[in-house]
Amino acid sequence: MTVALLLPLPGRAEVEVRFVAPEHFSDRDFRRSATRAQAMKVFETFLAQLGKKYLGEKQLLTIEILDIRLAGNYDSWWSVMNDVRVLTDITPPRFGLRYTLKDGGRTVAQARESITDVNYLTNPAARLSVDPFVHEKILLENWFRKRFARQPPAGS
Repeated sequence: MTVALLLPLPGRAEVEVRFVAPEHFSDRDFRRSATRAQAMKVFETFLAQLGKKYLGEKQLLTIEILDIRLAGNYDSWWSVMNDVRVLTDITPPRFGLRYTLKDGGRTVAQARESITDVNYLTNPAARLSVDPFVHEKILLENWFRKRFARQPPAGS
């Protein structure tokens, strides 16, 4: 039993998330400290879960989030509903980010991207969700899967 405790643990995937000047993000919720802190925690946790699901062992993904525009917008013309987001075709979710993927300490991918989903309102998976960030999570998972999902070994 003691010998097993001394053996090194196999490498595991990890995601590090950094928010760069979130108080200046495009979305209003990031300019208010209370809503900013909550949203940052949600996205940090979600991206870590995606890393466990899609990254290979010994891979480290560092994501710097440079800007966030949540789906929808607050309509100020109706003062009774000033805390309700109205989702329209012209207000899709958008993330500006920069990432570095390392595998065993070696950089294998690096880029700066702006990701969005202009068809976010047509996604049936989001229709019945009560998650306030459902559209952003779908966008992030689709992007994450396309960029970082482990590829099956050749010939299998």
